[in-house]
Amino acid sequence: MKKQYSLRHKYRNGNPLTGTPVVVFGVVLGIAALFLVLRLVFPAVIIALAEPFWKGGVTLEAAVGGATAGMGNAAMLAKENTQLAQQVASLQNQNAVLTARSQDLTKLLGGTNTAETSMQGIAAGVLARPPLSPYDTLIVGMGAKDGVVVGATVTASGGIPIGTVQSTTAHTATITLLSMAGHTTNAWVGESRIPLTLAGMGAGAFTATLPKAAAVNVGDNVYVPGPGAIPVGTISQVESDPSSPSVTLNIQPLVNIFSTTWVEISR
Repeated sequence: MKKQYSLRHKYRNGNPLTGTPVVVFGVVLGIAALFLVLRLVFPAVIIALAEPFWKGGVTLEAAVGGATAGMGNAAMLAKENTQLAQQVASLQNQNAVLTARSQDLTKLLGGTNTAETSMQGIAAGVLARPPLSPYDTLIVGMGAKDGVVVGATVTASGGIPIGTVQSTTAHTATITLLSMAGHTTNAWVGESRIPLTLAGMGAGAFTATLPKAAAVNVGDNVYVPGPGAIPVGTISQVESDPSSPSVTLNIQPLVNIFSTTWVEISR
């Protein structure tokens, strides 16, 4: 039987000049030659044909460049917006701090806006109070370098005395409250200013003992030397024993030491 060869086999193993690659190469070479002839003979035609492609390339390049620049500007604006937002937040926090400071100082000075530098005493912010500080003491942020001395009187809102300076460091001071357990203070009670001795009960509270004949009542004010008589509390309860000639007074302080944020220390 005769062995038959396919056309593909013939092109693969036959004469290479009749293969498909050679035909394609010839076509490409012919087109190139045609463009070369046209370029030499009719240059204006070639330029006219190529012009749309050139313009398209320039337009594409400009578009890509504009988009890249836009992305860069957007990133820069986003960064600037973030920085501005941080600055605004910082200013808002500073404003909140200054507002709270102004409110506390106004309350401390009895409803005036007197500056700290014009005060007769030294304005000191409370750093710690019970239970962070020792029982019935306050730690404030002014000390010996600020003019604070041991034994100075300490007042709270409205000029009400609450204690004395027990000790100091360079920039802090420890204040012992009048209400400390075991501490006694000379005072008066009622409109007739009946003398009595206040005994500290802790946490700002006091107790005192008076004869029944003193005829004091719940709600009467209790005063300490000021100058003058300065109220520090009111009678919240009068305990009486029929077999005793005396009554025991429970006295509620006017100043809540647990909410006190600023004090004034006498110079």
